[in-house]
Amino acid sequence: MTSIRRRITTWLLVGLALLWLAGGCAIYLASRSAMMAGIDAENLGLMRQVRSLSRGGGGPGFRRDREASPLGADGTFHQVWTLDGETMMRSENLAGQDLPRPDTTGEAPTFDTTTLASGTRVRLAVMQFAAGRPGGRRGGHGPPAGAGGAGMSEPMLITVARDLAEFDRQSHRILLGLGVLGIVVAGSTIFLLHLALRDGLRPLHQLGHAVASVDASSLDARFGDQPVPVEMLPIVTHLDALMARLEASFEHERRFSADLAHE
Repeated sequence: MTSIRRRITTWLLVGLALLWLAGGCAIYLASRSAMMAGIDAENLGLMRQVRSLSRGGGGPGFRRDREASPLGADGTFHQVWTLDGETMMRSENLAGQDLPRPDTTGEAPTFDTTTLASGTRVRLAVMQFAAGRPGGRRGGHGPPAGAGGAGMSEPMLITVARDLAEFDRQSHRILLGLGVLGIVVAGSTIFLLHLALRDGLRPLHQLGHAVASVDASSLDARFGDQPVPVEMLPIVTHLDALMARLEASFEHERRFSADLAHE
């Protein structure tokens, strides 16, 4: 039969392992979500810069002349299209490649994770901007398109992307840290559990030794005379009752033997 120590240890370790696994997954997913939200916020900031630059000169001719954007750093990409699919501007680090151009008609930003043709995994932010005068109110009257800074700007679709290499490295570090912490916690738990069980089962071992030391000359001993844990009180009570019956039986036998010898 499996020992009490082993059964308690098994159940506690399995329960703690499941709790730690659930907690670790929650921490990992929450950390990834927070980092991804930060990347999305940075993409929106880059999108505002791209929008400002692409509309800064007014008419379509100006924007198409500036297809090579001065914006962009290592790990960030952007591209601006007209609604009919013509490229108005792109970051130089795309090296002639195109970012994915999703079909979208809303003016709320959408986000997605994808892999470029170069194999770079990126986080995309896409947003469509309606027509309006740069620096003026949307739909206002002004000089015709191409007439300088006061001209009407075309509706445009802006896509910005950020390399997820650093995000993946951070995620791996978090996962590794949780794994190492889990190993330390597991080792500490096993050690503390061993100490707790040894201390908790000590009264049971002491009671076993006390029962083993009982002989015919010590039937008047009672195990309840010493403080015992509450869980062991029923066992001690029944043992004391058994000792009382044994003592009475042995006393009756001694009197019978003495009377028989006297006769």
